[in-house]
Amino acid sequence: MEELVKNMSETKRRSRQKAPEEPGETQARTNAKKIMRREQEAKAHRRWIALVGVGTFCSTMVITYLSDTVLSNANLLISFVILIAIIALGIATDIVGIAVASVSLEPFNAMAARKRRGAKTAVWLVKNAAKVSSVCNDVIGDICGVVSGGISVSITAQLARFYGLADSSFAGLIIAASVACLTVGGKAIGKDVAMKNGTAIVSAIAGPIAAVQNLVNRKN
Repeated sequence: MEELVKNMSETKRRSRQKAPEEPGETQARTNAKKIMRREQEAKAHRRWIALVGVGTFCSTMVITYLSDTVLSNANLLISFVILIAIIALGIATDIVGIAVASVSLEPFNAMAARKRRGAKTAVWLVKNAAKVSSVCNDVIGDICGVVSGGISVSITAQLARFYGLADSSFAGLIIAASVACLTVGGKAIGKDVAMKNGTAIVSAIAGPIAAVQNLVNRKN
């Protein structure tokens, strides 16, 4: 009797066990998971592109409107200061984007293990380097380029009114060339700085970002 009960228990245990999958079934399951993962990544990438496009459109409209509103009542000195600030912003974000894309993850993992302030944020920035550099280099950089071009036109018109110029085309050429020279030259210098000091730059920006995140989390 005991032997019979033991055999029945063993039979039930074996029936509960899954039959081993054939190699073909395992490969098919693996391929299906890979295809599903690729589809999810492609969908997320399309959403990211749409978000960047809409965000760029809206932010460019807002910034251009604000700059035009400010410049319409500003003198030449303030206009030049705003222009230089916009160019500097474009160069600074370009440096950040290149720095994030050029550094390795290991130093920041070590900082996170030692619980350095902002280290986790730095790790996140480096892991998402493609998106961060896209926002810094493409979105903000291009917006700054468009806005600086609009400010250049406004400054040219102000110079024409101030000096009573009948033809302001030459002044416009000089200003446009100067803006291009400052932008391209500044980004060229900034690229060299970012490549040589990427780890220090990412660490420097991660601290303030982490502080802002902590402040927002406390309020929520």
